[in-house]
Amino acid sequence: MLKVTGLPLWKYLRPVKDKVKAYNTDGGWLQTTTRELLSDMGKLVERGFHAMKMKLGLPDPREDYERV
Repeated sequence: MLKVTGLPLWKYLRPVKDKVKAYNTDGGWLQTTTRELLSDMGKLVERGFHAMKMKLGLPDPREDYERV
């Protein structure tokens, strides 16, 4: 089917979108302080990211809440 259309597989499967939104996953580790987390997030925004995956699961759920 793809040979007939001449389309690459990605375009055949998602013909409407030419771009994919990306998010950053290399930060937000549990040992990162809230202050460091905010600084890192600011740098990511400067680089053009609009979303970041961060880790949760500190012993005190209130600390997770503060991070979010």
